[in-house]
Amino acid sequence: MGAGRRDLTSEEREAILREICLKSSGSYMDRLPKGFGRELATKYNCNETTIRRIHARAKEQGATSGNMKVSVANKKKGKVGRKHAFTAAQIKAKLLQVPLANRTTLRAITEQSGISMGTLHRCLKLGLFRAHSNAIRPILSDANKYCRMKHALSFVSSDMVMNDMLNYVHLDEKWFYLSKATRTFYLVPGEREPERKCKSKRFITKVMFLSAVARPRYIHDTGLWWDGKIGTWPFVESVTAQRASVNRPAGTYETKPITVTKDVYREFIVDKVLPALAAKWPKIDRTVLLQHDNARARM
Repeated sequence: MGAGRRDLTSEEREAILREICLKSSGSYMDRLPKGFGRELATKYNCNETTIRRIHARAKEQGATSGNMKVSVANKKKGKVGRKHAFTAAQIKAKLLQVPLANRTTLRAITEQSGISMGTLHRCLKLGLFRAHSNAIRPILSDANKYCRMKHALSFVSSDMVMNDMLNYVHLDEKWFYLSKATRTFYLVPGEREPERKCKSKRFITKVMFLSAVARPRYIHDTGLWWDGKIGTWPFVESVTAQRASVNRPAGTYETKPITVTKDVYREFIVDKVLPALAAKWPKIDRTVLLQHDNARARM
């Protein structure tokens, strides 16, 4: 007899059944040989009665008559443990009673429905309800829809072939801060923590960059791939400091961000984007179009 009483896993129960089948030499035995049950109980650290119960369950399902589609899995799953406070139907009914405007956070649902936060987390994990991110979409008139459809159809030829857009260069601007208010650093033992100070987080310098990209493509003449990256340029200028300060003497050159106006934007297109485009474009065999976004400062 085994040393103690314990619950066997479903895999262990199936292993015991396989050992009984191997011992039976081709046919499922009606009774266990003398001492075999005690041997299995010692091997799997369980009671001999458990071995006989597994053997009996297989017999009840027709193992002695050749039916090997039997199940000796543990029956406790779903029957033991603390009972659920609410059923799936009750959870659904309580959530539907809460107005949709109040179902934006789990804490708000808890206050409105009376279901605890832990229960809501478990139900969410089980898939009894789901989270949905909702974005406001523009109301389009028939004229707006027609213009959008007309624009989309302009990229489809008469033989229903989509425009490859290999002659399009996309231009976009992006703000970048020189530093973030909070950053994470990984330090080794004994290394000093960096000190970053600023009088106010509102005074962190931010710079606008202009980027130009096109579709990547394979160049047959060179046998290489072109990544489509044309360039990125910051809207900054170098000026001399008018006054001396604790940081630098007067006359020191400083890099300052500039205001992006229509004239500044046109200057960057002519002096920076177009020369870089001419230098990096693989082969100008058709008109190249510059696609801008909907920012205010435009040519």
